Amino acid sequence: TYTIEVYAANDVLLNSKSINIEEFMPDRIRVDVKTDKPFAQVPDKVTLSGTATNLFGPPASDRNYEVEMTMKREPFRPKKFESYTFETNSSKEIGSKINEGKTDANGKFSTVFDIPQEYQDMGLLKGRMFVTVFDESGRPVNRVSRFDIFTQKMFHGTGQFDEYVNTRQPLNIPLIALDNDGKVMEGDVDLSIIRYNWRTVLETSGENGAYHYTSQRETITEVDKKRISIKGTNTKFAYTPSQSGEFEVRISRPGAEPYVQKSFYAYGYGDTQTTSFEVNREGNIEM
Repeated sequence: TYTIEVYAANDVLLNSKSINIEEFMPDRIRVDVKTDKPFAQVPDKVTLSGTATNLFGPPASDRNYEVEMTMKREPFRPKKFESYTFETNSSKEIGSKINEGKTDANGKFSTVFDIPQEYQDMGLLKGRMFVTVFDESGRPVNRVSRFDIFTQKMFHGTGQFDEYVNTRQPLNIPLIALDNDGKVMEGDVDLSIIRYNWRTVLETSGENGAYHYTSQRETITEVDKKRISIKGTNTKFAYTPSQSGEFEVRISRPGAEPYVQKSFYAYGYGDTQTTSFEVNREGNIEM
């Protein structure tokens, strides 16, 4: 084992890293793994099966194995609809799970992982099972199996529209509904439009009680969960902003909390209030 250390000019240790160097040895066992399905839904169970075989032919029986399943969010980007946004705002944490065991007399093993209901409406997830089987000397042999997890039966999305618009002029918001294969389907969504209002307040902070101004954001609901029926590829929702400000379109499955969001800004002379936009403390104007 070698250790690489990096020092500053004054002999202060900045960082270090250990490197193991050993004689190359080929794997002594062969490991084949597969899952019982190419994709999963919510809730669901996924079974991973594997076979460990010694290089000389007999099964690798009574070998320790470990399977770690991890999941991560993956963008849903079906062909012909790459310009649509389908990702939800869900911030739920996704942990990892580890199952352990021993291979049987035939070198076979299997393990089952649950995909709970709590992952519903999180969009598309990518599942990854990292398999490790240890030979008689304790050396690991690794394999990876991947699969998709569809947490929704219908993926609803918003299409592209102007990010900066004029007040008192209609804005058409494209909507779409797709199945897991990216095919157009019909379905209902709840649509909300909210506007952000900014209040500049004087606050105190620190032990000396210094005063400073800060902008605090409050949410004003312009459209409250209006039920929209999506049919085909030409469904649009027309909205006419009456005031200047920052707006956000939100669509969700009826009754669900996670939603797909897209922001836009509206401006019009005579429609702007002192609370329409955030005030920069340094006096900077961002465009």
